[in-house]
Amino acid sequence: MKRNNAGMSIVEIVIVVAIIAILAGVGGYGIGQISGFRARECASKIASSLTQNKVKTLGKATKTGNMAWELYRSGNDFYVRTVHNADGAESYSDEKNVNDGTLKVGYSDSVSGDPTWLNDGENIRLCYDRSSGALCDESGNLTSIKRIVVNYGAKTYTIELKAMTGKIISNT
Repeated sequence: MKRNNAGMSIVEIVIVVAIIAILAGVGGYGIGQISGFRARECASKIASSLTQNKVKTLGKATKTGNMAWELYRSGNDFYVRTVHNADGAESYSDEKNVNDGTLKVGYSDSVSGDPTWLNDGENIRLCYDRSSGALCDESGNLTSIKRIVVNYGAKTYTIELKAMTGKIISNT
């Protein structure tokens, strides 16, 4: 008995390739969510912008408070920017979106414990002391913020702030 087995048709091959592509896409999304890539990337951008602001402040600001770093939430997105205060007029530069709206970002006044999550319209504003490099609030007093926390699902990344020295320690 002779069989006519010509192999697979083009339609069957296209269907198999489409199924493989869908499974790969779903798997890739799941791996990204499990690994916390978005949270790590956001924490890295925040730490980098703090460092850049320190360099600018210590190099260009005429006095403490003239230049500040700000992290703020607008809608579901978080942004960082440099705030310039000159003669009572505020202007902004170096504004960057640090996430795509799926993360939680907050701060804490202690090294451990639950953070205070930023809500829409809320911000964190820090200055560097021009003479010592210390991290301050807008009044020039040492900041009480000890860490900035970025959370995405089960993954949490922290940026520890050392107020006396202005040092930033990121666990990304």
